[in-house]
Amino acid sequence: MNDQLPPRRFTPCTETATDYPVLLIDSNAPLLDLHACLRERLNAALEHLNLIACSSLPDFAERDLNNVANTARILV
Repeated sequence: MNDQLPPRRFTPCTETATDYPVLLIDSNAPLLDLHACLRERLNAALEHLNLIACSSLPDFAERDLNNVANTARILV
């Protein structure tokens, strides 16, 4: 008798905003598609952080910097 569970198709991502994971990775998706999605998210986060790095701190309020950091965290 086989007591093992079948492999899950959807793997939950770690989530800090909710008690239950709501973002899932499809383990059956083609590797190229997963890579393209990851690359797009990382590039968006890097461009976002580069924009902030090229700006001067007096231009931003503390709240703005917290929003920038949170946006980068969500993208990554």
